[in-house]
Amino acid sequence: METFTIKNWRTDEILCEGEAENFKEFVQINKGNLKDANLKFTNLEDANIKGAYLEGAYLGRANLKGANLEDTNLEGANLDCANLSNANLSNANLEGANLKDTNLKGAYLQDSIIPIYSKRNISIRLPNPSIEKQDINKIKVIIGCKTKTITEWDEWFASDKEFETKRGTFEFKQIQAMYKAYRAYIIELWS
Repeated sequence: METFTIKNWRTDEILCEGEAENFKEFVQINKGNLKDANLKFTNLEDANIKGAYLEGAYLGRANLKGANLEDTNLEGANLDCANLSNANLSNANLEGANLKDTNLKGAYLQDSIIPIYSKRNISIRLPNPSIEKQDINKIKVIIGCKTKTITEWDEWFASDKEFETKRGTFEFKQIQAMYKAYRAYIIELWS
């Protein structure tokens, strides 16, 4: 038996500690007490953590390939670059989760709640100090590390130019769909 400790990634407070055969077993035993848990880089491949309470957990680059996460609360969790391929996420709550570069290939997602997401984060840069008063032609849309106005992005998406993500791929379609959602948000608020 080995001794393990899981801490809160925000406060460094100990969430749980105890003995188990291995870390995966330790997480499975303590799955109800992992709010804001620091599980970055952990290997939980094929773990059965059905119904786990992982709200706000830090799971960046964690390996959850094939894990059973059915009925798990992952609301607000950071899953940046995590591997969830072939994981069972049925009825899981991923509302507000960071899914940037998360691998969901082959994941079972029936009845799960997930945010719209893409390979690249998308944000807006507002030119004016007041949220209510913005010049739509000066608002910048940031996709990954590229920044353009709506007009510039519209022209780029209408072209055949590429950055890193190949056109016609599912990942490109996700990025374009997210852009269209942000574009609609900007136009609805400030035109």
